Amino acid sequence: MIDRIVALINERGINGVQLARETGLPPNAISVWKKGTAEPGTKAIIKIAAYFGVTTDYLLGLTDNPRPPDALPIPSTAEEILAQRGITGKDRAATLESILDLMAKAELDSEYAGAFLEKA
Repeated sequence: MIDRIVALINERGINGVQLARETGLPPNAISVWKKGTAEPGTKAIIKIAAYFGVTTDYLLGLTDNPRPPDALPIPSTAEEILAQRGITGKDRAATLESILDLMAKAELDSEYAGAFLEKA
């Protein structure tokens, strides 16, 4: 596992201390793992996977694919959601309304929901 973490660190052009700082891990975590005196815990693995945008399965060596084949980038606007799913025409308005309903049900702030949909 540490080999994959080190490879990702190198690909990103950072060092272990920077990774630790950006993920909230102890500053010496990566060097301790490299020495083999400790192994990353579950929370550390999740933080590192999220930071690099890879799956925990990849870090753990359960797959050689760092990202699931069907992974889509996380959309930041309603328009991106619609584009990812190929929704156009008359279905677009109904889908936007559904998104707003879901956001309301999730008890998101109505101003945020409105601003999100205005971008579409």
